[in-house]
Amino acid sequence: MIPNINTYIDIHAYRQGGWVEGRIFLISDLDGSPKLYEFKDDKFKVLTPDLDRVTGYRKDLKNKVIFPIHDVNGNERWYITGIDIYKGEKLFTLGDGKSINIPGEAYEEEKIIPYATNRSDPRLFEVYIYNYGTGEEYKIFGPYENIYPIQISPDGDKLVISKSNATWEQNIYVVDVETGEVIDSIEYPDTHFSSIQWIDNEKLYLVTDYNSDKRYIAEYTLNTSFEKILEEEYEIEMMKYRDGNLIYSVNVSGDSVIKIDDEEIKKPKGVLAYIDVDGEPLFSLNTVRYGESIWILKDGKLEPIKYCDKFNELANHLSEPKIYKTIASDGLEIESLVYKAKDSRGTIIYPHGGPESQSRPIYNPLIQVLVNNGYTVVQPNYRGSTGYGKRFRHLDDRRNRERSLKDIVEVLYDLSQKGVIEKDKTAVIGGSYGGFATLYLITHYPDLWRAAVSVVGISNLETFLRNTGPWRRRLREREYGSLDNDLDFLRKISPIYYIDRIVAPLLLIHGRNDPRVPVEESIQIYEKLKSLNRDVDIYIFEDEGHGVAKHRNRVIYIKLILDWISKYMNSI
Repeated sequence: MIPNINTYIDIHAYRQGGWVEGRIFLISDLDGSPKLYEFKDDKFKVLTPDLDRVTGYRKDLKNKVIFPIHDVNGNERWYITGIDIYKGEKLFTLGDGKSINIPGEAYEEEKIIPYATNRSDPRLFEVYIYNYGTGEEYKIFGPYENIYPIQISPDGDKLVISKSNATWEQNIYVVDVETGEVIDSIEYPDTHFSSIQWIDNEKLYLVTDYNSDKRYIAEYTLNTSFEKILEEEYEIEMMKYRDGNLIYSVNVSGDSVIKIDDEEIKKPKGVLAYIDVDGEPLFSLNTVRYGESIWILKDGKLEPIKYCDKFNELANHLSEPKIYKTIASDGLEIESLVYKAKDSRGTIIYPHGGPESQSRPIYNPLIQVLVNNGYTVVQPNYRGSTGYGKRFRHLDDRRNRERSLKDIVEVLYDLSQKGVIEKDKTAVIGGSYGGFATLYLITHYPDLWRAAVSVVGISNLETFLRNTGPWRRRLREREYGSLDNDLDFLRKISPIYYIDRIVAPLLLIHGRNDPRVPVEESIQIYEKLKSLNRDVDIYIFEDEGHGVAKHRNRVIYIKLILDWISKYMNSI
């Protein structure tokens, strides 16, 4: 018996599992929106009952303080709250509902936590040191665009700060914790740094693509140089160092391969999202078979600690993707994840967001519902996607964007010729940049699509760049082109200027509080299509931002899309 679609939607996520004195703290949407929980003996205790949406946390094990990061209705104006782990009482809150506040790791010996805030100027961030023992704070660095503190050195004297010049280009600064004086800086063009961790007071381990196409693990000694200590055939994406051991993951066609000192750890196909090493190693995974779940490494084997029980009901009704490769017309290889439906009655092309992102084998309830209802889903990792190296990632930059979007069409034709899908029964769905891709495809290749859905999508790159959060604009211009130098091209590829070409029935979905892609991006295309008497509808979630986070809204969201696709895919 095929499960009801609600079974696919009523899946709880368990994220960012971390040890706190024999208990596991994690983020889950058990009550409908993400909150921080304590999990022990298979029982949950909510630690943030009155916080709307918790997306991360830091911890101080010595002083028993937890620091959830949270916002209101998806507006991404992040607060940092300190909570006494045992008493459950709030110690402080940093944030005012208007600014963005992002913490680094707490330094337990001094009861201090570094954090970045843009409260003085929404375009710029400053780094402060906050003492949660005394309530005092002082500024040490900034203002600069997109700077974030990471970790204080073991001796408490130095702080690592990351500055993003683009999504995948960072500068690293090591500054004196008291004076903010720059002790060392790592500034290389087109170089990515992540998973930065102090090894001792003078050395860092990190993941980087410095002087390389693919990311690897390196050691950096202050004011000297990099030493490559581990590289793989594919990109290394995440790393933790503990007691002489390197725990890391490698991105192989979207699947995270976990290794410890070069020895592979068997796991279900899916993505590693988080590692905690404050006890036996904990791994937060997102897989098709178990969703967002928490796993523990015991005796060299991964075992699940918590995943949603409803996956047991769905065990025989889940589709895992198969990788197909397309050789584009210029010879570039493009990989796609294909979720094949039994007795398929149509195909959904599902371009990912980002655009510097990647479709990966995770649990996506929308995909599973679509496949369960007879639609084969194709997720192409077109040029510009991450996971395939620096060169591949740059192939869609600025004025190369249309070539990347053409990849999606070439994948459609290639898979059709191979008999994997039916080209004549195709719809397109995308969110964020994927929403932009959707709108571009239905305006530039209008005859290919029976229906389309754009979720928090960009309809006009010019208005998007003018109205997105000012702290994001420079990063986005590095990717799409600038308002000063590329306005002609931004207008040339913006779907809003080709409205009259649209023939596919279009559903638009957006969150009213979206700070990344303002809701006006959907409203303006809806109003223009409506004036032309085209088949268009719009649904705006009043309590969401860039995406749909609340459980009750996800139910509405998926049913809206399924009904829209089914209505038009089955009408001819």
